[in-house]
Amino acid sequence: DGTYALFVEGYALLKINMSTYEVTTIAGNIFVMGDVYGPGSTARFYAITHITIDPFNTYVAVSMNYYYIKKVSLTDGLYTVSKIMGIDFNHVDGPLNQAQISMPGWLRFNFDGTLLFVLDIYGRKLRKINFKTGNVSTIPVFSQIAPWRSEEHTSELQSRLHLVCRL
Repeated sequence: DGTYALFVEGYALLKINMSTYEVTTIAGNIFVMGDVYGPGSTARFYAITHITIDPFNTYVAVSMNYYYIKKVSLTDGLYTVSKIMGIDFNHVDGPLNQAQISMPGWLRFNFDGTLLFVLDIYGRKLRKINFKTGNVSTIPVFSQIAPWRSEEHTSELQSRLHLVCRL
């Protein structure tokens, strides 16, 4: 609603109240890394690289080096961290608990929060996580892009992802 801003500091996800400038830790610990799920105060991340928010104020973060896409949700005033999917250097579509993605980048939800689009940088693909069906699939929009891992490539992928998410 514009009253808060999210940011990452160390190994934690924090929010700042833009009216009072009060900073609150949502999940993780600024100084302690790890791969722990559960209540936000005891959950751990490693190298949070990307964050997005769905229409219901659920946060999704990519935690690199421990290779997970994690969901941070608020229930009854408490934040909880859970696993959405694992990351591997493979490209596997299918059920969420079996699908794999290599090097997720930029993340965006669709307008109603049922779909999460994930830029698969190493796999040179746009992945779609469908929370209604529990499946992960590939959207074939990047087949003619220059070799991966270049700044131009990543920029073009992000531009195309902006367009897909606005449709």
